[in-house]
Formats: sequence, C-alpha cells, structure tokens
Amino acid sequence: MSFSKWTIYQFLVILTLIILVYLVNGLGISVAITEDTSNEGRIFRSILTAGFLIALVACIYVIIFCQHKKRPNMLSHSIWSKTPTILFAVGFISIVLFLSLGTFGPLLDWIEHVRWLLYVILIYFIWGFFLFVMSIIVKIKGSQNRVIEHTFVWTCLILLVFIFII
Repeated sequence: MSFSKWTIYQFLVILTLIILVYLVNGLGISVAITEDTSNEGRIFRSILTAGFLIALVACIYVIIFCQHKKRPNMLSHSIWSKTPTILFAVGFISIVLFLSLGTFGPLLDWIEHVRWLLYVILIYFIWGFFLFVMSIIVKIKGSQNRVIEHTFVWTCLILLVFIFII
C-alpha cells in the first residue's frame, strides 16, 4: 500500500494536532479568556487563546490544502452550491445538541473527567466553521483560485475579531 506525499503530510498534521491538544491539556495551559484582575493577564490570555485557535485553523487549512492537491477538482463539485445551507443546518443542530447536553445532559461531567473531550468538540466546531466559510467563498467566487488561502485568512480574522470582542 503506497500513500502519496500529501496523505503523509495530512497524517503528520493530524499527529501535530493531537500533540498540540495533548500539550495544552497535559500541561494544564488554560487557553480560556477569564476575568483577571490585571490588564496584562487578560491580554496575555487573549493572545494565548488567539495563538491556539490560529494553530488549529492552520492545521485544518493544511489538511484541506493537501486534500486539494490530491484531488484538484475537489472544489468544482456541484455539492458546493448547497454546502452553505447544509453546513448551517448541521452547525445549528450541533450547537443545540451541545447546549442541551451541557445544560441538561452529562456533557459537563464528561468534560470534567475527560478534559480533552472539550478540545475535540472545539476542533469539530472550528472545522465546521472553516468549511462553512470555504463554502461561502466558493459560492461567491465561482472559481477555485486561492479559495483555501482566502478561507484561512477569513476564518482567522473572524475568530480573532470574535475573541477580542469578548
């Protein structure tokens, strides 16, 4: 069984993502923005959170970039015209499920005992958001030219604005 170099790169990026989550979880680094008494502490937490999210988005970007290298016509499929609606519906259902499991279900207990589950959920939502942004860009641009790069930039900008507004 032979793999292309792009598949190996994807595997290495997934391994990097696992190591990143392990380091953040294992070392007890808090990437959450909390109320701090000092302004410097809040700024540091914001920068740490932004760096973590950009690293996650960069990993997702590289995985999709490698997939596009393996299948150059990936973005020309007819499903991309329906993808924003599909991803919006999946995202809405996921958010409702997440909030209801967190409020009424056992999700908070699970996260308390298995903290890395929170990072898996975070990666799931960021992956979905990345694909949602990419589907909108594909629909607007109509061409495949630099769609993945624009998606990376727009996803990072939207997440950073969201983080620093909070």
